[in-house]
Amino acid sequence: MAVPKMKSLRSQRPLRLVSVLMVGLAGILLFTHWDKQTDAGHRPIISFARAKPVLEAFSDKLPPHLKNPNESKWKTWAQHEDDVIRARLEQGALDSMINLLLFGTSFTSQPRVITMHDFDDPVVQSRLDDLLEGVRNPGNNERLIFLRNVLRRSGMDPDSSAGYEKTKSFVLENLRRVVQEQTTFQKKFDEATRENNQEDGLSERSRVFRDRGISLDTTILSSFGN
Repeated sequence: MAVPKMKSLRSQRPLRLVSVLMVGLAGILLFTHWDKQTDAGHRPIISFARAKPVLEAFSDKLPPHLKNPNESKWKTWAQHEDDVIRARLEQGALDSMINLLLFGTSFTSQPRVITMHDFDDPVVQSRLDDLLEGVRNPGNNERLIFLRNVLRRSGMDPDSSAGYEKTKSFVLENLRRVVQEQTTFQKKFDEATRENNQEDGLSERSRVFRDRGISLDTTILSSFGN
């Protein structure tokens, strides 16, 4: 019985792949054909006219909100997907910030935090101070320059005394979020692993990270896998 189940699971993968490819195609066209006079941070959504041939080619595999597509439906769906992806990218940047805090070596002489007992751990606090000092004076460190821009987009200003403390609280808040998410992910993964039905268990495990931030410092295939 295991063989038919695996065949059934594989048969569903092309449908998910189509959705990924459609988003990928939209993204590629978005970055390729945007108006050069438009600010790089506010690129327009690909027009319905450009998307229409793709929508027609996959008419029987479109998501529910794009059935019988028209310009209005496309704009609503595309804008929503754009907002969701941008939010996940921004969360991925904040997740990368926490990875840098715990494991980075370019800004501190403190040991990496492999096991954290609590948020007041002296090593964590020392690394946080070193990280923020590095963000204040990043030099040519690309990761620190990147993080400085991420913090500024989030309304943080680590250069001033008041802004420093606010930024410190912001980083710790994200550290707590990431730790809680990891606990939740592990719980969901364990529950999916205990599923009696192998197909259901595998399907559920594949969706554990569906809302997780998309990392900006990894390969495109890894990010699509999330």
